[in-house]
Amino acid sequence: DGRFNNQLLATADEVTAVDIDERALQKLLRITPDALKPKLKIRISNVAEPFPFEDRVFDGILCVGTLHLFPKKIMRSIVREMDRVLKCGGIIMIDFATDIRRTYPNGDLWIIEGEPNYSLPEALAFLKELFLEYSTTVVTDGVAPEEVILDDRRYVFTSNFILVSAKKKR
Repeated sequence: DGRFNNQLLATADEVTAVDIDERALQKLLRITPDALKPKLKIRISNVAEPFPFEDRVFDGILCVGTLHLFPKKIMRSIVREMDRVLKCGGIIMIDFATDIRRTYPNGDLWIIEGEPNYSLPEALAFLKELFLEYSTTVVTDGVAPEEVILDDRRYVFTSNFILVSAKKKR
């Protein structure tokens, strides 16, 4: 959604934004100030497939609002690809939602078929395993209940989340 785009572009020499949705990338281009656009590269790609980049080309990777959607097997593959394209000493920063709850006004839960819903302890252990070879800083917190209106659905969303900053040692 580009929430950190301008801050990254203001401090980095170049930012490569990757998304499976071309419309999201086009929106990102539209909302990027003209002065920062030359530093922004966009790439359509599915994060669950091998990344279309050479080995060790990125100083850092920021992944927001995505990884909690994948089962463990796919997550392992994604993190292996992140490791492959990250330079030694580079940093991976991710957020990871846990304990997701979507509650309709009548109290029923909206459960999305096939979506993993990691508990906070489960996700912490799993992320620790994934970034075992990294120097990590982990912060956890919760999301206050938020009313969401999505097309014909109205629900209250709550979750916990984990922020991970992982520096590649090797």
